[in-house]
Amino acid sequence: MEKDHLDPIAAHLIGSYLDTGAYSRQFKDDNHDVPPSNMARVHHHRSLMQARIIHDDAYDLSPSYVDFGRVEFVERQTEERILLRSATAVAIQKRWDDRGQGALFGVGSLLKPVDIRVLVYEFDAAGLTLSIAAGAKRAASTRVYVKGEPIFAGFWPYFDDGGSDDVPFDQGSRDPFGDVGTLEEDEEAGQ
Repeated sequence: MEKDHLDPIAAHLIGSYLDTGAYSRQFKDDNHDVPPSNMARVHHHRSLMQARIIHDDAYDLSPSYVDFGRVEFVERQTEERILLRSATAVAIQKRWDDRGQGALFGVGSLLKPVDIRVLVYEFDAAGLTLSIAAGAKRAASTRVYVKGEPIFAGFWPYFDDGGSDDVPFDQGSRDPFGDVGTLEEDEEAGQ
């Protein structure tokens, strides 16, 4: 999957992230400087992402587990199934697998490839990083695992400043990462 092909998805992810920042600021203002919980921010971001996918004619949101925050969709043009998963969730899965769960028969040996690509996203102070991995499932399970290491697909900054070094730093400008953070999630939440 080429970087240009991922531009619309990256735009939706960044837009949802920026909107989650606005939600976080408003919540904090309304609640005496108490920010929303990390889980509230994660679910808000996922809900916004689902809404963006629903309203984009290029994609069909998969109804499976939507109520639990899963963001899986089909790209209409290629009919490719894509599941969004945070880098944190992938790292948790890897640690869980590496910890020896089913040491006699590790999870990796029980996984069967499926026709779902896992798009791994990670927000940091500079922007969004996307990686791609193959999806896999265990027999009689609906949980999608990442098979192998995700492959770097590209990086997108939050804002395009046009590449000009002449633009002075604006201390009053929005700081999406400061408003939202990493959107770390716990393994059980909406995977």
